[in-house]
Formats: sequence, structure tokens, C-alpha cells
Amino acid sequence: MNNVKIVIVGGGTAGVSAATRARRINEDAEITIIEMSNYVAYPISALPAFICGKIKDKNGIISDYEEKLANIYKINVIKNSEVTKIDDNEKKVVIKNLKTNTTSEKSYDKLILANGSKFGVSYKNNCPNFFKITNLDDAIAIRNYIDKTSARNITIIGENYFALILANAFVNSGFIVNIISEENKLFKELDDEFSFLLKEEFSRSGTRVFLNTTIDRYIKNENSVIYKLELSNYSIDTQVVIYCKDLKPNTHLAYQIDIPVGDNGGILVNENMETKKQDIFAVGSVAESFNLITKENEISYFLGNAQFQGRVAGSVAGGVPLEFKGIIGTKFLKFNKLSIGITGLSENTAKEKGFDISSLTIFNGNYERFISGSAKIHIKVIIDNKTRKILGAEICGKGEGVDKRLDVFATAIYSSLTVDDLVNLNLCYTPDISTYKDPINVIGMVAANKLDGISNSVTLSEINFDEDLLILDIRTKIEYQKEHLLNSLWIPLDEIRKRIGEIPKEKIIYIYGHVGLRGYVAERILKGAGFQKVYNINGGITSIKISENMK
Repeated sequence: MNNVKIVIVGGGTAGVSAATRARRINEDAEITIIEMSNYVAYPISALPAFICGKIKDKNGIISDYEEKLANIYKINVIKNSEVTKIDDNEKKVVIKNLKTNTTSEKSYDKLILANGSKFGVSYKNNCPNFFKITNLDDAIAIRNYIDKTSARNITIIGENYFALILANAFVNSGFIVNIISEENKLFKELDDEFSFLLKEEFSRSGTRVFLNTTIDRYIKNENSVIYKLELSNYSIDTQVVIYCKDLKPNTHLAYQIDIPVGDNGGILVNENMETKKQDIFAVGSVAESFNLITKENEISYFLGNAQFQGRVAGSVAGGVPLEFKGIIGTKFLKFNKLSIGITGLSENTAKEKGFDISSLTIFNGNYERFISGSAKIHIKVIIDNKTRKILGAEICGKGEGVDKRLDVFATAIYSSLTVDDLVNLNLCYTPDISTYKDPINVIGMVAANKLDGISNSVTLSEINFDEDLLILDIRTKIEYQKEHLLNSLWIPLDEIRKRIGEIPKEKIIYIYGHVGLRGYVAERILKGAGFQKVYNINGGITSIKISENMK
């Protein structure tokens, strides 16, 4: 291997991944990481747990990573230093030492920009209890303030993935938490019903969630400490404010030397993570990523993608070809007992992108119902009607196995599997880890039945109540008496055949059971009896209740 000089701007996940990959394939390379903060090679996902005190000491985060970079990987790390200028003609960078205010230059053969992103600028930076989190130094500052003042009332501005992970950590540590967002829902990648379920779980924990809300005024004391926030027609007390919105890529270096930036604000790269400038790469959230489903670019803040991209850039810079295949967008959050996540496209996004889709919902046990602790998993899949491929999946539940199923869907989407493939997946089974027909198989069957015309499933929002229709409830008497849709006709499933004359054939029939299975059986009975306009309400009354509670 040649003695190539590789300079990496940024010591986060993407930068360190690039550095270590380059070293593993090129022992002769001279590799340097330049990092603005005091620390490198730590998992940023650990910051929420550290801030709220779950991780007692910063050494629990940084461990011996930096020593490993030096002693095992022979990587030079320059900390507390900022790359202020790139000279792409002379192939060198200007480095400013942030402690001494002195500058120096360093030449490169390959330059990798891994300087990440930052939260939007706010004029509240002069307030001692107003914080933003971009690195471990910021996290230490928040932790020190909380420890010093014994603050217990935390306000988080923003509803994105990081904000929710942070809120989760605070709630689980016994803090009072407020979430304020100008958006109309939490975790905006999710469809409305899943976002609603997440908000409900936060609310049950005592967290106050303010959506569609702006902060009209920050009220401060004589020491500029914010102690109250005035919202629209409301005010809340607070002791700490953490700003987690308007996350944007750090592209100032790219603009300096006219590296093209995309519509999403990130640096444009090819499959080798190379920019338009020769020998300059960009990885992580500073770069735009190619979405395998939409075939469009977007910004990904997922640590896994940052690691993959860093690995590709480090490999190519070190002399071994490698390609980044693209992203599908998998995100997962655990709050209290609720696990919730998405992979691929939501229904809303798929429609916005012009796909011809079907949306299917099931509620299925995570394992056999005779096993203690069995719980329902709520699954929604988005299917391309033309190709039968899975475009997206959303999932939530309070039992085990939610993450496992989301991983299967992510694999299916990445591998371009169809609903028929889901039906035939031979997944592992014992009664205490799954059902004999795994929820993955079940949703595949439901989707295949829909696409093959065997079943017509609709959501409550798709029903036009001005039509000449009949709502048919086929649950048991106890279920019906507990709750039912107004003006629905009740005929239990086991009585449908003998009472079929009570159902008018000329009307449009919408059937619902508890979660959809009995509704499907009733639909097939009616179709077998010559009924033409019969539809099964997707997810049964369980989905209906979610829709009604959202109003």
C-alpha cells in the first residue's frame, strides 16, 4: 500500500469509522483526525443517558477509545482544533487551535469531511440554562448545570428523534419533562396514528407535550436564567431549556471551495462518498444520502448510516474500492414499555412521492396467547400495488419482539421482497417467542389477499358515510355491549349464515371485528353468498378507536 495522507475533519461516528477502516486496509497511510471538541470516538447515543445521570461519569462514555486510536490504529488525533479553510489546489487545510488561537497547515492526499451537523442558532445562547447538544462538551455542560442547581424541570424544544431519546432518558430518571414543538406531531417520520400512540405514552408518563406551539417569550431573572416560557394562551415553569430543532449540515467548508450542495442542504456525493472535488469525500449527516426506495437524496442522522458511509470513504481513500448502497430510513424508539419504529416509507410519504399503494394494518400476538406476558404488536405495512414490494413498515407494542419484526421488515425492504415473500419466510418459532404464523407472515397474507382481490380492506377514513351503506359488527354480544359504532347492525360471526337475510345486498357493507381477522372471515362468507360490495375495516374496532381518539 502507498503512504497516502488522509485527513479527516470530525471525530464522530463517521470520521472514526473512516479512519479505522482506512488503517485496516492500508498500514502505510498517514491518518489524522481533526476534532473541534475535547473528545473523539465516543458514541453520541450515550449522551442522553449521561446528561440525566444514568451514566455516572464521562469516563463511562469515552472509555479508552482515544488510546486505541493512537496505540492500535496508529491514528493521529488533533483535538480542540477547527479546520477553517481548505486549499484544494495545494491540497492542504488550515487548522485553528481553539485554545491557543494559533493556526497551522496540514497537507493531504485524501480529505474526508465528517463534521456532521448542528442545531439552529438561537439568540438565547447567553442564558446559563439554555443549551444545545452537538458533542460531549455540551452534554458535560448540561450535566454540570443540573448537578450544580439540582434542576428537575426540563424543557426540550423539538420533536425529532434525538429530542425524543433525550426526553425518554429524563423521564426514566424521574425528571419533569416538557416537550414543545411547532410541528403537529411527534416523530414526524411516523404516520399520524403511530405518532398519536407515542404522544399518548409520553402523556401517561406525566410528560407535557405541546404541539403546534411556539414560544412567545422567554422570561428570565436578573441573572438571565430562564424560569418561565410563555406559550400561546399558556405559560410553563422550567429550570433547563434544551434546544433540539433545526438540525442542519455543517457545509461551510464545502461552500468555501464550491463543492455542490443538494436541495436538502447536504453535500452531494456519489456511491463512493466522493464529492465533485477530486480526492475530497463527505460522510455522515454533512452529506446527502441516496434513498433506495424513492431514488432521491435526503439527509440521514442515523448513526448506522454514518458508520457505513465512513467505512466506504475510508476504504476508497485507503485504496480499496467500496460502494455505499443507500438508505431506507430505519428508526426505533423505546419509551417506558412502548417500543415503536419505522423502516422505509410511511403511508403519507409514499403518497407524497406518487406511489400507487395499499396500506394494511394488523394486531397480532408477539407470541402464543397461552404464554404468560403475551402482548399485541401493531403492524402497518405500505405495499406497492404494481410490484407487490414492501415500501415501508411501522410497528409498535409493549411486549417483546417489536424490534425483531422491524429488523425483518428492514431486511425485506432492502432486499426488494414482495408480500408473497413475507408469506413464505421461514422464521424461527417456539411458543414463547412467536406465534406459529409469525406476525410477519400474517401481514404478508393480509396484503396478498388484498392485492389478489380476495379481500377488500379499507380504513375508517376511506368510508364515505353519505353513501347507501351498512356498518356490520360481527363480534360477540359482550364485545358489542362494551363498545360499538353508532347505527351499526350487530350479527355475531357464528350467526351470519343463518341470519344472512337481515343484510341488504344492495347496500355497501362495511364489516368490523376486533382486529380484522373475524371481519375477513365474515367478508368471505358474504361474498360467497353473492354480496358484491363488501369491505373489511382494516384493524377492526382497535384501529377505529385509535382513529376516533385522535380527533
